[in-house]
Amino acid sequence: MLAPKKLGLCKPTPFHGDRKECKVYLSVNRAIYTTDEVNIAFFLSYMNDKEAKKWKDTYLRSITDKITEDINFPTYALFIALLKKHFKHYYCERQGVYKLNTIKQGN
Repeated sequence: MLAPKKLGLCKPTPFHGDRKECKVYLSVNRAIYTTDEVNIAFFLSYMNDKEAKKWKDTYLRSITDKITEDINFPTYALFIALLKKHFKHYYCERQGVYKLNTIKQGN
């Protein structure tokens, strides 16, 4: 049996709070990204700038065993819930911009 191949999509831009790009990429390549650990590592690999980098560094310290230095990944669902919680401001801002762009005066 042949190993699955990645679809020729552009890789996501650096992560700044918007999960959509990473989730789309992982979804269409689910035959390759098959475990929670691999999906989480994929997200983390795009968190290399500003607040996302700081969050990633803190997060990795929190899931790394102090003695063995093993990384104990949670479930993918829990990781996504943590992203939603910590990057909530990003979504509030985007929602506000959307509302401003679609507001109409009168009829």
